[in-house]
Amino acid sequence: MEAERGMATASRHGVAILKNHDAGVRPSQLIASVLRTTEGRVMANHPSGKGSVGSALLATLLGGMLATQVTAQTASAPAPKTCPWSASLDAPTAAPENHKVVFENERVRVLDVTVAVGGREKLHAHCWPSVLYVMFRGKLREWNADGKVIREVKETPPATAFPLTQWLEASPPHSIENLDSRPIHLVRIELKQ
Repeated sequence: MEAERGMATASRHGVAILKNHDAGVRPSQLIASVLRTTEGRVMANHPSGKGSVGSALLATLLGGMLATQVTAQTASAPAPKTCPWSASLDAPTAAPENHKVVFENERVRVLDVTVAVGGREKLHAHCWPSVLYVMFRGKLREWNADGKVIREVKETPPATAFPLTQWLEASPPHSIENLDSRPIHLVRIELKQ
């Protein structure tokens, strides 16, 4: 049985969470989890190709959200928080080439966020507070809605800084330009309630 081997999948909205628990492998060698889209693109995995505590945490968190969705089908969810910015500025609408929705329900939305080398996002906002799972984010410049630079990172963090997890409140309209030699890549878990 798949559940007995530690395999959990959820294909709704193109997300599959995979866990491989092979008893014959030491924890340091264990591929703990990989988050993949239905197209098979790896979204969260340690750069060495081995699993990491961070990717396991991400998979566990998303797996828990999916399980909660299944068990809470009959429970009424609180209404989502309203967005103070125009719907046209919502990240997947305003900057779809950078923000791909990989899962969404009435409680959360999960975005796969990428900014290519030398690329700049279109102006967009994030309506809800979020947990970010950052696989790489280096040198960058961020602008506000008035076109003013509000943040600039001039040094590339060491590889040991990633993956990193951080909390962000709702983000007003902004745009990020990638000044690094690697693409920016993160998963943003937006909490609607």
